[in-house]
Amino acid sequence: MSAMSPHFRLPALLLVALCALALPARAQDDETKDEKSKDEEAEVRSGQGLLEDYEGEVTGRGLWYSNREKAGRYLEYRDLPRGGVLDLFRFQNRRKVDDLYYFKAEGRDVSQEDQRVDLSAGRYGMFDLNVRWDRIPHRFGNDAITLYRGIGTGRLTIDDTVQQDLQAATNANNQAFRLGRHLDESQHLRGLDDVMLQREQVHGDMKWYWWDPLRLSLDVDFERRDGVRPTFGSFGFANTVQILEPIDYQTFGTRAAVSYAQGPVDAEGWYRLQTFNNGEESLTWDNPFRLTDSATLGPATGRMALDADNQMHELGLKSGYQIAERTRVSGNASWAFTRSSTDLQPYTSNTALVRTRTLSPPFDAFDPAALGQHQFTGKKFTQNYDLNFTTRPWDPVEFKAYDRYQVVNDLRETIAFPGHVRTDSTWLNAAPTIAPESYDRSKAVGGLKTTVHLPWILSRLKPGYEFEAIFRDGRQVETTYEHESSLDLETDWLDWLSTDVGFAYGHRDARDFTPPEAAEALR
Repeated sequence: MSAMSPHFRLPALLLVALCALALPARAQDDETKDEKSKDEEAEVRSGQGLLEDYEGEVTGRGLWYSNREKAGRYLEYRDLPRGGVLDLFRFQNRRKVDDLYYFKAEGRDVSQEDQRVDLSAGRYGMFDLNVRWDRIPHRFGNDAITLYRGIGTGRLTIDDTVQQDLQAATNANNQAFRLGRHLDESQHLRGLDDVMLQREQVHGDMKWYWWDPLRLSLDVDFERRDGVRPTFGSFGFANTVQILEPIDYQTFGTRAAVSYAQGPVDAEGWYRLQTFNNGEESLTWDNPFRLTDSATLGPATGRMALDADNQMHELGLKSGYQIAERTRVSGNASWAFTRSSTDLQPYTSNTALVRTRTLSPPFDAFDPAALGQHQFTGKKFTQNYDLNFTTRPWDPVEFKAYDRYQVVNDLRETIAFPGHVRTDSTWLNAAPTIAPESYDRSKAVGGLKTTVHLPWILSRLKPGYEFEAIFRDGRQVETTYEHESSLDLETDWLDWLSTDVGFAYGHRDARDFTPPEAAEALR
């Protein structure tokens, strides 16, 4: 065999060298492809795991309607904006046997004025958490017209030129004509959204089971109402106007409880707090027909107090005991203290009721300093006691005996005034003492209810008796006794049809009657 030509030796060496270099490059490419394949498989597995562990849902739709202003009744408690809306979204984990935790988020009518969002989460056997946010609109009308400015505030005003023109009217027909002309020239509210309330509610509750059979729970509620609602104001018995009351309410409530349940015994103790705050203490509005105050024709403005701030504290206990398999006794007791406070309004807003007039008050009735006392505080203490006993000594017959007792003590103070102003125009030296409208009372209720099962006619016979006694202080009738006997027959004819035929007879005995004049004197 002859030797290789020198002309071919160099290309051959280059080919061998290129092959040698290509082998590791090919190996590197294979390794890169393998790693990429593994990553892709991991991503696929991860996606599959995500789909296996979680689930979600989103629902939307498009809306269009011709005239929203004429849909007042339909939109009274709902919101339907034009365009796209998100009806529902939900996202949660798929619950499995070996899961420790769970969660769920759900929203309805999201981004609308009547939306609701619910969240829940927890660890099985350890704790549960639930939160809800809810919005509810309340529309009272559409295409409203008003002379007033300052809608949504505690001071409603009318242009002085309008009041002066209406005050100068020569008779009722001329006044009605002028009023109609001013209404035509007055502001038109923008529509539904101007005469409405918007209510927002937040609720949250959490329960802990770490120390089972001892459990803890906490509930929190918050509500805010903002907007206006129609009401009436007057300047005498026959002179009334429709006005818009400002609403700026905040209500807060919470309840903390400790409970125990094991074997035949269960018990719970709780504390509850509720508060109410009103951002507007009073409402003052202009009289459309008077620019100036008059002792005979009425005031130029009207005023009324709005809902007062208040709070309530409650302590409670309840327990039960399973005496036997079919016999149980239970009871509860609660004590609640309620307190309310508000600033007192002057006798009148009419600046013409001054001490210099004949038959005038002994002071300037419109001056807040004339009250002597500028704030009123109301207090009430309520006690409730319940006792229940149920037993089923044999299959056809059940007995339930109960007793309830309630005591209400009105701790509000009595305020003495030298008189009062009637219809913002007349001072009366009457009613020297204004006492609370409420009164001390106690109420006892006891009864026995029996249920006799009649399976052969698919019926239940329920005879019962109840006795009620009410005791009042400072009322015309201080003591009332009432007896009631009843008999009911309930029959289940079909799965979807049942009847209840009953008869009741009651007798009320009123004692310790006091004439109205003497009862008023006692108050």
